[in-house]
Amino acid sequence: MKIWRQGDVVFQLIEKGRKLSGQLQIAGSGDLVEFHSETGKSHTIQLSKGSMALQVKGEDQETLLTLVEPTTVQHSEHAQITLPAGHYRAFRIRDYPQPIQGEYQRRMVRGD
Repeated sequence: MKIWRQGDVVFQLIEKGRKLSGQLQIAGSGDLVEFHSETGKSHTIQLSKGSMALQVKGEDQETLLTLVEPTTVQHSEHAQITLPAGHYRAFRIRDYPQPIQGEYQRRMVRGD
């Protein structure tokens, strides 16, 4: 499993064809896709021609991306990352201050 992380947003390379349920919002070529973080500042991707995103609305917000070319993810407080072309599942993670053997536990908001 290949993953990329920028702050509290994780991008997981997936196989095409995953099913989604819930209220969807679709974005396409030229659209700006935002992933809101806990700091209130957004992680953003500018979709190129032929790329698309499906965002599931709700508490466990999840986004599926189809990128037809390498695409940059930007955020004002993190170094930019470039995702290779492919299909991705994007979701947020949160850190909870629950000490476990002197370290903090990391939990996925939505994960497999």
